[in-house]
Amino acid sequence: MNKKLNQVVETNESTTYAIFKKVVDKGFCEHYFEESSSGPTRKCYKITDLGRKQLHLLKIAWSEISEKVNSLIYDN
Repeated sequence: MNKKLNQVVETNESTTYAIFKKVVDKGFCEHYFEESSSGPTRKCYKITDLGRKQLHLLKIAWSEISEKVNSLIYDN
């Protein structure tokens, strides 16, 4: 997950895990442990229904903001 995130924005593992802790605490995702054949047990995350609803609301808000910013930039 950290590798994928770093393709978009530079961060480190401690930042990523702090963000995931907050998301779990708010009920937007849950974590579980999965055995790994190539190392220690992995902590995995899964989005919840509440998280899907929040994601939908954030996408709508982002769309509205980006439309307004684009109109400022491109509609002179």
